[in-house]
Amino acid sequence: MTNSETCSKKSRKKSTKRRKTSALDLYVIFSITALVVYTIVEQTLSLRTGYERSTLTTCFYAAFGGEILTAGLIKIFKLTKETKIIKNVYSGTEYENDIEDAIEGGGQG
Repeated sequence: MTNSETCSKKSRKKSTKRRKTSALDLYVIFSITALVVYTIVEQTLSLRTGYERSTLTTCFYAAFGGEILTAGLIKIFKLTKETKIIKNVYSGTEYENDIEDAIEGGGQG
């Protein structure tokens, strides 16, 4: 086995360990991108025409801002639920204190 074959196998292994991005994360990225693009376009049009589309801007920000807020709440409550499940699984075992410390310390230690 040559050195180049070993390197190519290692590079294939590294690429397969890449973390998969969830659909919720992709939607948040899309929403933030849409807000930034809309803001730039709206500012450009306002400067050229002298007319501000306040109703459209309010609706656009309300829709995408609400979606980002909802996605954030889903993540928060999902993590809270997973934490409660982990605590219930390890309660009464010798690992109970270790789990409590790991959760409170953000996984450090």
